[in-house]
Amino acid sequence: MLTLEKETRIRKIHQEGMNIRGLAKLYHHSRQKIREVLECPEPRPYSRSEPYADPKLGPFQTWIDEILKTDEKQPPKQRHTAARIYRRLKAEQGYQGGYAQVQRYVAAHRTHQREMFIPLDHASGRRMEFDFGEIEVDFPEGRHKVSVLIAMQKDRLRGGSLQ
Repeated sequence: MLTLEKETRIRKIHQEGMNIRGLAKLYHHSRQKIREVLECPEPRPYSRSEPYADPKLGPFQTWIDEILKTDEKQPPKQRHTAARIYRRLKAEQGYQGGYAQVQRYVAAHRTHQREMFIPLDHASGRRMEFDFGEIEVDFPEGRHKVSVLIAMQKDRLRGGSLQ
């Protein structure tokens, strides 16, 4: 196998004057392989020619999708991991495949949510502290969760609240 380091050495030695046959003998590869390396100025990235498909997982994909869909509504600590889904597949559905296939499928189909940060600009010596959260509020229609933002101006030098 040719590593990135070997490919760069082959290109460099060829530029210095060594022929393809000499490079093939030196690195124990065919002349065709050496020509392929020399044709591309940069190494080719690896790419799978066909998308990976697991025939054993195929019938269970809708079942996994249902689990992932219900997990979106759950708190992060209560969501299924790929290992938990795999154990349930084996126990409840009689799945005969391997864990890696389940792990790849779950990773590809799980929705990822990223935290967002807002850069704050403040006068020197002063700052604002913000805290995001949820509280439950009683409305005439019933109790509902409401998102809140609490902002507090702080004096950086003393660490206390400004009045």
